[in-house]
Amino acid sequence: MEIPTYSGMTVRALALSVVLVLGLAASAGAQAVGGLTGAATSADPHTGGSLAQKQELTASDGAPGDEFGGGVVSGDGHVALVGALSKNGNKGAAYVFTKHAGTWTPQQELTASDGVPGDYFGSSVALSNDGHVEVIGAFGKNGFTGAVYVFTEHGGTWTQQHELTASGGTPLDSFGQAVALSKDGHVALIGTPGKDGNKGAAYVFTEHAGAFSQQQELTASDGVPGDAFGSSVGLSNTGHVALIGAPTKNAVRGAAYVFS
Repeated sequence: MEIPTYSGMTVRALALSVVLVLGLAASAGAQAVGGLTGAATSADPHTGGSLAQKQELTASDGAPGDEFGGGVVSGDGHVALVGALSKNGNKGAAYVFTKHAGTWTPQQELTASDGVPGDYFGSSVALSNDGHVEVIGAFGKNGFTGAVYVFTEHGGTWTQQHELTASGGTPLDSFGQAVALSKDGHVALIGTPGKDGNKGAAYVFTEHAGAFSQQQELTASDGVPGDAFGSSVGLSNTGHVALIGAPTKNAVRGAAYVFS
């Protein structure tokens, strides 16, 4: 697989919000439902040209304060991954749902093998197109240095394969606050908005022979502390185009950066 490298330019428009809204249209989270227990809604866009609610998803072991509801749907529409970042004292969890005959059913609860309270595992989630590769952020890990976990599916079961961290990561970086994954699951983009006094950064990881390795650190050419570059991230299907948000740049006017 060709490893993408990136050079950047600034896009100061609504492009970031438009792309992200379109990308998440199939999965609507409701993180403030039921005393922060949370719920997620499955919607079908092929109902008279508009979205109609089909099903409400909840965690079977949900409790007040879990904040279940931040989720994504695989490109093929058959796998959903929903984070519950505050579960078990902010240790966090993520839940896999699969669709069969038009109905979503819970398949598995995922947790980090080394998870502890305060990790916020499940704060960000991403899926490959077929749902067989999942990346889950835990931006609070190790004093908000942050970590990201890769799970893969075999025989209907998802297992943790890797824990990703940034080279040179430090407390308060918040690595993993935002994550994105290419269609084939071979390229991951991980936002780190707290780095260097909230100037921010994003990291590209690529998979080869089953192992992910860091390839590049991306920063804004005009970045300054407080921009929070890396608060949101997006990838094209191939992973060769990246979109990274800096929502607090220029007195919270904000900016988005395209890398290719």
